[in-house]
Amino acid sequence: MSNFMELRETLTKSLLTIKGSTYTSGKSEILFRCPYCGDSKKHSTSKHFYVKIPHVEGDLPVYYCHLCNTKGVLSSKTLNAWLDERFDAPQLLNSYVKKASKLAKNRQYANTKVYRLQVPIPNMNDPYTFKKIEYLNNRLGINLTVEDILRFKIIVNLYDLLNLNKVDKLSGSKNYTDLIDEDCIGFLSRDNAYVNFRNTGNRINKRYVMYNIFGVWDNSRAFYIMRSDVDIMNGPVNIHITEGGITLMGVYHHITKQSPGIYAASIGTGFEGTIRYFLKNGLFDAVFHIYPDMDKGMDERSYFEKLKKNIGEYRFLYPIKIIQNHYPGEKDFGITPDKMKPNYYEI
Repeated sequence: MSNFMELRETLTKSLLTIKGSTYTSGKSEILFRCPYCGDSKKHSTSKHFYVKIPHVEGDLPVYYCHLCNTKGVLSSKTLNAWLDERFDAPQLLNSYVKKASKLAKNRQYANTKVYRLQVPIPNMNDPYTFKKIEYLNNRLGINLTVEDILRFKIIVNLYDLLNLNKVDKLSGSKNYTDLIDEDCIGFLSRDNAYVNFRNTGNRINKRYVMYNIFGVWDNSRAFYIMRSDVDIMNGPVNIHITEGGITLMGVYHHITKQSPGIYAASIGTGFEGTIRYFLKNGLFDAVFHIYPDMDKGMDERSYFEKLKKNIGEYRFLYPIKIIQNHYPGEKDFGITPDKMKPNYYEI
């Protein structure tokens, strides 16, 4: 049996061990519930996550979710995060992907690196800059300094980021990019390939804009991790995960009072995907603090109990603490502290 045929057989066999996994009608893909967003919260049998099995040598195994739009190229590290038992042929998969990624037909998938970018110093004399920083300060009841903006990887002006890092190609029309630059403030992703912007004006017809800086295909690391102090020597690491960057800032400043820990915003990749990221990167002693919004219309306790089972309780030895804002009329912690009424429970 050739290495390619062996990889196909081993990969297919492993993917079909995932709970609820099935072939698609043409048997070119395997379908199961998304390990990143957790899939549909209303319908426990719905499946939106597809993994393409290479059928011709040189094809890449890629995955994508039609619900949360997470997508990427499969590696043994990613696959092991989905499986209950470790993948049998990690070297075979990784070497195949490395070789296939160099082919011209796979150029759109090949770029999965972490970029090195500088965060620009905001021009406080610019009226658009001042307005956006004032929006964040007033919304959260804080007073961000220039040092805070650089440390937290806050992008106040898109063009400043692109120009400083010599990124010449825009990921949208010039007119639309102008509006993002003038009206939006955002957070630079874990891999420095995306900025998740919050619209502060009324000229763009949506609250959030995900800007793809380099036009990369893989968005599985588009979540945001705040730069903060972490103490790994004294007890478990506290990992705080919110849905958005502004909520994360509120948690950091007002709930935890800037205590040491890891602070992350899932930003579209879902709580499950963000938790899996930390688990597969060798975190051995941790407590997860999850801050879900109050507007989901679902049983949060039931959802996170299922999440724990999906990840695998035998490897998920960490407590999950759920914190929600029960202040009347509020849905998250992206606000001033006088409108916060945290409610805690543990899974």
